[in-house]
Parts: sequence; structure tokens; C-alpha cells
Amino acid sequence: MWGYKLEDFIGIRFTDETEIQRYGWIRCSVIDSGRTLIIHDYAYELQPNYPIIAGDTVSYVDIIGQPSLVATVYSFNTAVYINLQIQTPTQLTIVDLNGQTILAKTLYHQVEIVEMNYFPKGIYLVTLKEGEKLLTAKVAIE
Repeated sequence: MWGYKLEDFIGIRFTDETEIQRYGWIRCSVIDSGRTLIIHDYAYELQPNYPIIAGDTVSYVDIIGQPSLVATVYSFNTAVYINLQIQTPTQLTIVDLNGQTILAKTLYHQVEIVEMNYFPKGIYLVTLKEGEKLLTAKVAIE
């Protein structure tokens, strides 16, 4: 069993629609005892039959992913601290490593503190979504 794995790379090799072999990578997280795969972004080498290093974003690379939300997310003791760059309504979702959503709400301020003292100690995934922009962060509650 995989259990959980946060923000790691998977190397891929595929044949495109013109029958040319290409190499790429996928940055993803595995949660919920291996039942849930979250794809953060991925890229492939535009040059045919040319290798790529996982995480490479230079040279002939085409990166595909969601526009990123600019924010800072961190935890201290039993609280999650969120600092958004701009003040617009932002959707917050906190998920445990079993894939269960433990909190979902809309944030309206640039600085938010989410108290987690009623939840078990452990690692959680915090997702922020504002329009098409998305940010996922891992936090540890002690």
C-alpha cells in the first residue's frame, strides 16, 4: 500500500498523436490509502525522444497546470495561518490524509487563522481556490 505521498514526481513516457515518443513528469500527491491521486502540474519535453529530468521547467519543456494562487500557508501548534496576497473571496478546503474534508468555507480577509484544536494531530492538505487560481499546501498540526 502507498498510504500517502505528498508532492512527489512520476516520470512518464508516451507516444503522442503523431506517433512520436515523448518523456515527461507529473507532480502529484497520493492520499486516502492510495485511492486518491491529486495532480498538481505536469510537463513534457517538446524535443522528440529526448529525456527530461523530473521537475525540469527549462529548455524545450511545455508545462501544463493550473494558474497558481499567491498565498502563504503554514501551521504552528494547533492553528493554520493563511496570508493571501489580495483580498477577494477565496474557497478554503482542509482535507485529512484519509481524503475526508474536515473544513470547507469561504475566506474574506487577507489574513486568516484557522484553529484546529478540535481535530486530531497530524498532517492535512489545505487547498485555496480563487476563480481559476489554486494553491495546495501541506500542514502539520501538533
